[in-house]
Amino acid sequence: MTKFTFRHLKIFPILFVLYSATAVSKIQEFETTRMKSTAGTGVGSILMDEATILNPAPIAFFNVGSVYLSKGSAENKESNTVVQESDHLGIIVSDAKGNSAGSFSYQSQSFGNQKRKRLAAALSSPIKKKSAMGVSLRRTTDEIIGGEKNEYMQTVVGITHAVSQEFTIGFVAFDPLKKRASDAMGIVGLQYVFEDFISVMADAGANYYQELGETFLYRGALQFKLMDDFYARAGYFRDMGKEEKGTGAGLGWVQPRLVIEAALKNIENVSNKNIAKVSETSFSLSYRF
Repeated sequence: MTKFTFRHLKIFPILFVLYSATAVSKIQEFETTRMKSTAGTGVGSILMDEATILNPAPIAFFNVGSVYLSKGSAENKESNTVVQESDHLGIIVSDAKGNSAGSFSYQSQSFGNQKRKRLAAALSSPIKKKSAMGVSLRRTTDEIIGGEKNEYMQTVVGITHAVSQEFTIGFVAFDPLKKRASDAMGIVGLQYVFEDFISVMADAGANYYQELGETFLYRGALQFKLMDDFYARAGYFRDMGKEEKGTGAGLGWVQPRLVIEAALKNIENVSNKNIAKVSETSFSLSYRF
């Protein structure tokens, strides 16, 4: 019989960290590289590649096509020790050359023993001279390796209005049909561009089926134009429903046809310091035609 010694006690903290990270951590919602750089902010921004991810409406303001590819990874860290690793792949194809604009995306994510695959399609059309409305449908498959598998379909509805060339407002309703109660969110977003140099972005919302104070979410970000084609972004978010907060930062090189972006995002749990922090990285290429 093996004798129990003090050395065995050292194993317990390691097991506790692994259990905490595995039991509580979960796959984050997929975000494009730009979204990670702004900590998820952007409901009120005029974005194209994000039509099936965030707000489907603003793609109607474009008149080009786009092919987007992103690759990224994440680490769950506790006291500088990696306890879980993950990665993601995103492919998005969009076409906004006609009277209606559409987008299709494939997203694949892994996190520890969890996997998620999502197919999504978005359609958007102008409803007034400076306003557009869009709808996206997304089918998600969540799987625990060696365990259960869950498939569900959700709807996202978005509206964008350009008050002026500098000021835009957006609203998006995630999962209004309540396929998954925790995903139902209504978010309002604003963006103001000052002197074509600084963009100020802000989002705020909550789960419309639950108490406002328990699920309130707010995000804010800044974008700076460096020279003619480089952009630097930074953002912060606080999600009371998920009990998370975090920051994002990134750079973008924007050409008429090619857009290259890189971003970092850090997430931590605000109610339990024993839960490992998540550090995400993302890199993307977008080609416009």
